[in-house]
Amino acid sequence: MVSRRQECPPHQTNTLSEIYMARAWHSITEKQFNELLRLSRMYRREAHRCIEAQAYLAGCVVAGSALETALTAIVHLYANKVEHAGFAAQRNGSAKRLLDWNLSDLLNASSGMGWLPRALEKGADWSDRRAKVGDYADVLRQIRNLAHPARYLQDQSPSRITRKHAEFSLEVLDAAVSHLAAVVNSSLFTQLKRRELVARKREH
Repeated sequence: MVSRRQECPPHQTNTLSEIYMARAWHSITEKQFNELLRLSRMYRREAHRCIEAQAYLAGCVVAGSALETALTAIVHLYANKVEHAGFAAQRNGSAKRLLDWNLSDLLNASSGMGWLPRALEKGADWSDRRAKVGDYADVLRQIRNLAHPARYLQDQSPSRITRKHAEFSLEVLDAAVSHLAAVVNSSLFTQLKRRELVARKREH
C-alpha cells in the first residue's frame, strides 16, 4: 500500500499527524478510497450481468465482493470510532491493516458498531422473524464462500446455486448498502447541525 508519506514530494515535510495517519491500520490513500467506491458500483453491475448470463454462483460471489468493498470504505471513514469501541480486527495483539481485513472481520465490526445489527447468535437456528440485516449479510458471506471448493462440498453439494440465491444476494447487498448510507447521512446531518450552532454562537 502506498502511504501518504510516499505520496508527498521530496521537499515537503510531513507533520506528526500525517506520519501517524500513514502508519495507522486504517490508512489508505484518497485514490484508493475513490477506487473502493468505483469497485463497489462495478461489482454490483457485474452481479446483475452474471444473473442475466445464468452464472448464479458467480453473481453471488461478486455481490459479496460489492458488500466487502462498501464495508471497507465505511470502516475507513469511521476507523477511530471502530478502534475506540474495540471492534478493530486483530492480528498478534495489534489491529490488522484495513486492506488485510476479510469479509468476516468487516461484518463483525459493522455489527458491533450497530451499522448492520444482528439478532441471531453464531450457530443458532435460523429465524426469519428475528433475523436482522446483519444476519442476512452473514448469509451472503457464506454463499460467497462457496467459491471455495471445500466449502461447497461441505455446505452446498450436491445442491446447485440457483437464480433464487443470486437474487437473494443482491437484495441483501442493497439492504446492507442502504443501512450504511443511512449511517453516513446521519453523521453528515449531525456535523452540519454542529456547524450551524457554532456559526450562530459566533454571530452573537
